[in-house]
Amino acid sequence: MIKNIILDIGEVLGHFQWRELIRKYMKLNDEEFEILTEAMMKSGLWDEFDRSYMTDEEIIEAITKKAGKVADRVPEFFKHLDEIVEDYDYACPWIDEIHAKGLKVYILSNYGKTSFEAGTKKRLRFVPMVDGKVISYEIKCVKPQKEIYEYLLNKYDLKADECLFFDDRPENVAGAERVGIHGILFKNIDQAKADLEKAITSFS
Repeated sequence: MIKNIILDIGEVLGHFQWRELIRKYMKLNDEEFEILTEAMMKSGLWDEFDRSYMTDEEIIEAITKKAGKVADRVPEFFKHLDEIVEDYDYACPWIDEIHAKGLKVYILSNYGKTSFEAGTKKRLRFVPMVDGKVISYEIKCVKPQKEIYEYLLNKYDLKADECLFFDDRPENVAGAERVGIHGILFKNIDQAKADLEKAITSFS
């Protein structure tokens, strides 16, 4: 029986809008945009924010070194980390709907400390509504490492086969399934709601 719904944040409960922030605050042309994308997102350095072994300053310095001719403009982006995720209009009502079914809701997300704490105060209205959460920076472990799923289960004394996990990345869904959690790849809210109803029936 499904008793607990576990939700990712980025592209599930909120839009991870790093591209929009670059366009808005850095005013880069297409070539410069690609240079920064390579330095920040494709290099793996952004993942270090989520893992938090390195300090923010160390990560920004490393990105700046890789950013070539746009290096002097990198700091402008990081002034706006509180805007990196904007919650979807459906996020809070969906959590209410899940609770109305008698299910508990948990968050399991790869997210850096600075951006999560700033964003929660301003933009992530759904965070106070959930029954529990594990954010990657808190335990220096990221999805799809099995330890982060096990940490959530242990922290809240959850049984894996009573949990259903939604994530937009296939590798993260697979990571959940490897520890016995039922997983669904999130594509859009209508699909997720339909698949949730099917899962409740299937595993009842």
